[in-house]
Amino acid sequence: MGKFLNYQMSIFGTYEHIKPGMNTIQILMDAFKGFEGEIFIPSTIEIQKIELPINTLITETRLKMMSISKKWEILFMPDRIDANYNGSDVNGEVQKESIKELVDFSKKILDLALSAFDLKGGRLAVNCRRVMKKLNSDEIDDFQNKLINPLNFYNDKLCNDWSLMINGNDNIEINDKTESLNVITNISLGKLDKIDDPVRIILVFDINTKPDNMSIRFGIKNLGAFGDRCVKMIGDLVVNIEGLVSL
Repeated sequence: MGKFLNYQMSIFGTYEHIKPGMNTIQILMDAFKGFEGEIFIPSTIEIQKIELPINTLITETRLKMMSISKKWEILFMPDRIDANYNGSDVNGEVQKESIKELVDFSKKILDLALSAFDLKGGRLAVNCRRVMKKLNSDEIDDFQNKLINPLNFYNDKLCNDWSLMINGNDNIEINDKTESLNVITNISLGKLDKIDDPVRIILVFDINTKPDNMSIRFGIKNLGAFGDRCVKMIGDLVVNIEGLVSL
C-alpha cells in the first residue's frame, strides 16, 4: 500500500504583518487551544529575501506554529500561509493518513489562522508526495513500460532513474465564478532521501489556482470546495496510477 510522505495546503496573499510578537502569538495560542487533540506551540523560522530597490540579501524571522507530535506545522510567510504535514515521525515511522484526512485537517488549520486575523488570499494550492508500495524489479520494469516509451538505446539497459511530468488544466466553481486550475502530476523512479535507500516509484501532485489572477477573493468558506476537489482528483489519480501495477 502506498503512503503520503509530505503534504501542504497553501493560501497566497499579503501576510507581511503576521510576524513574531507577544500579541500575535497570544492570538494564535488562543485560536489553537484544544484543537483536534493536537497541542501547537509557537516557534520561528529564518528566511532570506532580496530587499528592493537596493538588491540586498537580508534575513527575516517569520512565525510558525508546530504541533508537539511534529506531524503538523503552520508557517506564516510574507506572501503565503502553509499548513504542512510530515508523514515521518521522530522514529522514522510513516503515518497512514488518507488524502481526505490530510485535506480536512489542513483546512481546519488554515480556517483558524485566517479567522484569527481576518485574512483572505488570492491563490490556493495543494501539493503532496506519495511513495508507492515496494515493487520488485520486474514490477518496476512492467510499470515503466506502461507509462513511458524509452529510446531504443535504453531497451536493454537497467533504468534506475526517470521522471514523467504532466500538467493539465481544469476548472472549479468558487464564489459562483469559474476558476482555472493547474493539475500537475510527476511520476518518477528514484531514491527517497538516503543514498542507500532502494529505488521506489514516487508520485508528486500539485493542484493550484493559476497565478495569473492574484486578486484577493478567497476566504475560509472557499477552502472546503477547493479541498474537496483536490481530494477527488488526487484520489482518482492515485487509483489510476497505482492500478497499473496489477494490470
